[in-house]
Amino acid sequence: MSYFIAESKEQIIDTISIGGIAIFPTDTVYGIGCKIDNRLGIEQIYSLKNRPANMSIAVLVNGMESAAELGIFTADQLNALNNFWPGALTAIVNAKLDAVGYGISSDNSIGLRWPNQPELNEIIKMTGPLATTSVNIHGTKPAVCQQDITNFLNNISGGNQIRISVSLGNDTLSRPSTVIDLRNETVQVVREGYFSEEVIKKAFNPT
Repeated sequence: MSYFIAESKEQIIDTISIGGIAIFPTDTVYGIGCKIDNRLGIEQIYSLKNRPANMSIAVLVNGMESAAELGIFTADQLNALNNFWPGALTAIVNAKLDAVGYGISSDNSIGLRWPNQPELNEIIKMTGPLATTSVNIHGTKPAVCQQDITNFLNNISGGNQIRISVSLGNDTLSRPSTVIDLRNETVQVVREGYFSEEVIKKAFNPT
């Protein structure tokens, strides 16, 4: 496994576009990702993180239109998401694409998020949606600063064929996104993160 520090977003775009893996700051924690149709890249990310195969990987998009192309939403759900996107909320819905075949999930669901990070959205605009998860070994805290990235890179193992492009940002990152499940009539909070369960339920389950 080898990596290099990218000096521009163009280098990150190039790496992802040719089938590579990239590490980049988001509006929550650092992410590690690749194109959603890069099955090998997704498998490599799982391997690097020691991530269980039955755990889904989220997909970052750069707008509502892109999210609606990948997942099945009701009009009311999309309206509610306008209160949180772009931002630290991941919405699980049924996928329009073959999420199992892509290696994104084991049940053809898809977790979608539109990050509130302008440079990352510019990257996604050029590469297309990114299969992304937090930078950490499974079971440990996600990376929120440059030292965390260094520790991760020093502790992972992988074949020489894995090359990672790394973009380092400022140490201003925060908690992971809140994860919700929209596949049923009422919203389910899978993981409480940046947004509280109370705020989520008020937006998606109005009385």
